[in-house]
Amino acid sequence: MKNLFLLLAVIFLFSACKKDKARTLFVFPLQNIDTEFPPTLSPFQVHYFNISDVPTNYAGLLGSNNTVEEQVERIIPREGRFSVIFGSADYDFIDQMSVRICDQGDESENCGTEIFYRQPVPDNVGSVLGLIPSDIDIKQYLMQDAVNIQIKLERLRRPPPMFIETRVEIDFAVR
Repeated sequence: MKNLFLLLAVIFLFSACKKDKARTLFVFPLQNIDTEFPPTLSPFQVHYFNISDVPTNYAGLLGSNNTVEEQVERIIPREGRFSVIFGSADYDFIDQMSVRICDQGDESENCGTEIFYRQPVPDNVGSVLGLIPSDIDIKQYLMQDAVNIQIKLERLRRPPPMFIETRVEIDFAVR
C-alpha cells in the first residue's frame, strides 16, 4: 500500500511537469546585452550597471512563432547566464548579484523588477555564471519596443582582477 501511494505521487509529479512545459508557446530571448566590470569596483559598495535601450522585438517574435497577443497569458524568466567574452577571467569575485528589467529610460537604483539572481555565487565558478530565474510575470515590460537591463552587484568578495567583458544571455518562457 505504501509503495502504491509512492508510485502515484511520482506519476502525479511527472505529469504536472509535462503540462507546465506544454504550455510554453515559445522562448523569448533578449540579445546583444554586453557590459564590462572594471577592476576598480569596491567590495564595500553596491554597484549598478545599466544597459539601455535593449530591443525586445515583441511583435516580430509573436509573428515568427504564429502567435497572437491574446494567446500570451504571461512571460516569465526561463534561463540566464553571464559569459566572459574575452580572456580567462572568472566571476569568483562576485558573492551576490541580481539582474533587473526596467522601463526604457529608467536607470534608477533597483528600478523595475528582479528577473534573475545568484546568491551566493559558488566558489571557483569559472567564466560562465548560471543565473536563477525569478518566478514573476514580466509581460508588461517585454511588450514594449525596448527595455533597460540593470545588473546589481550587491556583494563582492574582492575587486575583479581585470576588466571583465561580459555577455548577458537571458531568455523567457512565453505562456
